[in-house]
Amino acid sequence: MKKFTKVLITMFAAVALLVASAGANPAYAKTVNGCKIKAHTKCEGAELKKANLKKANLKHANLKGADLSGANLAGADLRGAHLGGANLTGANLKGANLGNANLTNVNFGGAGDLAKVNGTIFTHAIFTGDDLSGLNFSNAKLDYTDLSHANLKGTNLTGASITYAHLDSADMTNANLTSANLNQSDLSYANKTGVTWTNAVCPNATSATGSPATC
Repeated sequence: MKKFTKVLITMFAAVALLVASAGANPAYAKTVNGCKIKAHTKCEGAELKKANLKKANLKHANLKGADLSGANLAGADLRGAHLGGANLTGANLKGANLGNANLTNVNFGGAGDLAKVNGTIFTHAIFTGDDLSGLNFSNAKLDYTDLSHANLKGTNLTGASITYAHLDSADMTNANLTSANLNQSDLSYANKTGVTWTNAVCPNATSATGSPATC
């Protein structure tokens, strides 16, 4: 009888643990409009508008052309994901990891409905030719990214780490680079009109100087 009771207790404990785990990470086991929310998932063109994908594991997922507008992707793992042409208008990407992600032609939204990307990790991500104007990339990790030909007009890059990045031919008009680190980044042919360089680290590893400060 004691042995049987112990078995029952063990079974109930296991079930309780599974329930608790599911409750703590609801995004992991989800299927949203036919798209399985997991690493390596193939959800090209998926309808994920306003989906709750907080802390979801979407490493190397194919989300090309997916509608993620208004989705909660805070803290999500999107390393190596293909998001080319996806709609991220108004999406919450705070604290998400998009290292090595393909973000070519992604729609980050317009005035009043921009994606939230401050503090997000974008190391090695591809933004070639993207419209990133007005976005708040403060304290974001943009090291080794490809931002060539990107539109960075009025973009807030305060405190961002943008080392070894490709910013050649980017439009940086009125961008805020206060305290940003651009060590070893390529800014050749970039439009730097009206850029705020206060306390920034320049591509040649020196600090911005002058009044107003410039690199």
